[in-house]
Amino acid sequence: LNPQTLIGKWAYEHQNPKYWLERHALISKESCEAIRTGYRDTSAGVMIFALCTWFQNLYDVNTIAPYPTLNAVAQAWEPVMVSAQLMGRHFYAGSSHTVNAVVVNDSPTCETLEDITVDWDIVYNDRVLSSGKKNFSGALEYYKNKAEKLTLVMPETLPDSKVEARLVLKLSANGRVISTNSYDICVCEKAFVQVKSGWLTGLQKTLRMKSALNVGYFTQDNALKPVLAKLGVKTVMEDSLGNLSPKKYDVLLVDNLTSEPANYKKILEYAEAGGQVLLSMNREFVLNLFPEELRGSTTLSKEIVTPCAYEKSIFDGIEPDELSWFTGTETSKDSIKPKYNPIACERAYNVNYNDHTALLAETMRIHGYVFKEKEKPYNPGNTFDEVFGYPLLEISKGKGRIIVSSMYFQTPDDPIAHRLLANVLGYLAE
Repeated sequence: LNPQTLIGKWAYEHQNPKYWLERHALISKESCEAIRTGYRDTSAGVMIFALCTWFQNLYDVNTIAPYPTLNAVAQAWEPVMVSAQLMGRHFYAGSSHTVNAVVVNDSPTCETLEDITVDWDIVYNDRVLSSGKKNFSGALEYYKNKAEKLTLVMPETLPDSKVEARLVLKLSANGRVISTNSYDICVCEKAFVQVKSGWLTGLQKTLRMKSALNVGYFTQDNALKPVLAKLGVKTVMEDSLGNLSPKKYDVLLVDNLTSEPANYKKILEYAEAGGQVLLSMNREFVLNLFPEELRGSTTLSKEIVTPCAYEKSIFDGIEPDELSWFTGTETSKDSIKPKYNPIACERAYNVNYNDHTALLAETMRIHGYVFKEKEKPYNPGNTFDEVFGYPLLEISKGKGRIIVSSMYFQTPDDPIAHRLLANVLGYLAE
C-alpha cells in the first residue's frame, strides 16, 4: 500500500500515471537531498533504493526508457549540489519566503569552493517571472556542507490566477557554474481563493448580483479569521449554538474547538431542519456527534491527503496531488515534527460505511507497518484504523448536510488550502 499512501487512488492502473510518476520522482529526489544535507557525518557511501523502479520496460533493451525519477535523482546526486528546503510548495503571488539553502561539496576533484553564489528563478513556460541571487559567506571545503538562509520572492503578477511553475537554482563557485537544481511549485493570485458565485440564486444570477456568502462562525480559537477575510465571505460571529435557525446562514462554520461547547448537539437539529454545516478542525469532539457514523480517529497520517470524490466541486481548481504539505504548517503544534514537517490535516476519521456518509478525501500513514515505539518497532498487525482514515467527509442529516473536516485551512500562507475551504463553503451553500 505504499504507493497509495503517496498519491491515494491515483497509484492504480486506471488513473492518469503522471500523478504517481511525479510523486515518486519528488519523494525519491528529496529523500536523497535529505540524506546529503542532514546526515553528512553518517551517510558516506549510501546507495539509493531502488534503481529498478526508475525505468519503463526495465528488461527490454529496445523499449527501456527513463521515468521522471531518473532526472530528479540526478539533480539531487550531483557531486556538488545546492538544495532549497522548501517545506510547502504552494505560494501566493507577491509573497516572500525564507528557507534554508544547503550546498553540499563532494567535488570529484576535492576542490574547495570559493565565491559561492546561488541564482534563483521562478520559471513558467520558459518565462522567468521573478529571480534573485544569494551570495554565500566564506569558502566551503571538500566533504563539507554549508547552510544559509535564502529568501525567495514570488512574482507579483501571474499569467493566470494559478500557475504550475518551477523554482530553478544555479550554483556557481570558483568562477564557473557547477550545478543546477529545480523544484515544482504552485503560485496563485489572491483571486484564486475567492468563493465562487455558483451558490447564488437564479434571480441573483440573472441580475448579475454579487452578494457575499453569509457564514455563521462559531469558534473557540479564532484561527480562521484572516483566512475568511481572503475568501470574500461575510462572517457573523456566533457566541452560542443554542439559538440557531436553518434559514439564518448560507453555511454555519464551527471551527477550532478546544473543548466541547454547550449545546453542541444543536448542530444536528440545525442540519436536520435544512442547515448546511462545516465542522472544521473540531478534533475528537466530532465523535460525540456521530457515534453511528464514526468509530474513532487516527493522528498518525497527516502529510498527504488525496480526493475520494474528485468529481465534486469541492476539488475544483485543485489537482489530486496538491492536498499535501501545506505551506506554513511545519511550525504548527500539530506537525509530526515541528519546524520540519509540513502537514495537510490534523487527523483522519474512521468511518462506519453507510448510505448517508459520503467519503471526500483520505489519508494513510507512509510505511504504516512500522511503529517507532520501542516496544513494537515493527508491527504488521496494526489495525487499518491506526494508519488510515478520512479527514474530509459529508454526512447527510434530515434536510441538511454536515461536512466534517480536519484539513489545515488555518495556515496563513497556502492558497490550495484556502481554495479548498472556499470550495467547501460554496458547495454547501449551493
